Amino acid sequence: RYGKKVFEKKYGKTHYSFENDGAHFIVLDDANNKFDQEQLDWFEKDLRDANKKYTFVLFHSPPFDPSGKPDADGAGHGLPDTESEKIMSVLLRHKSKITLLVCGHVHGYWQGEYQGIPLVISGGAGAPLRKSGDDAAGNYRASYHYIIIDIMRDKAILRLRNPETEGVDTETVPLSGGR
Repeated sequence: RYGKKVFEKKYGKTHYSFENDGAHFIVLDDANNKFDQEQLDWFEKDLRDANKKYTFVLFHSPPFDPSGKPDADGAGHGLPDTESEKIMSVLLRHKSKITLLVCGHVHGYWQGEYQGIPLVISGGAGAPLRKSGDDAAGNYRASYHYIIIDIMRDKAILRLRNPETEGVDTETVPLSGGR
């Protein structure tokens, strides 16, 4: 709690939105794997009022763990079920507006749809990679990488890059506009 108070004193709220290049970005705070009600209410209103062609939602822990590898306590690296259900209920009510949900925390890469919402999990920036377990979801990869999202007038694309092949896209994924 102390760290959050210091952050808010210096920078403002830990959840916020901004617009850039015709896109709307919403950043949420799920520190401690929780979303408080004030933030959820703010998020719902901000998402409802968003009117750009592209809307990106970003927070740290994904709504599920695609690695399929439970921790020692049996939990994975996704949000706890109750928190996942809370955030997904807002996302699902406005899913036609969402271009991409971007999360991290799982030290690897996964891209696909979760409950009909485009999702990328990008957590392979340097910490030890999270190997896949027996229940890994689809295209989960334990690989070091970073992503770039390019927004142009008529399209948006997600580019996946391996830091060892600087400047070369490993994968390019076209993104659809919401609304």
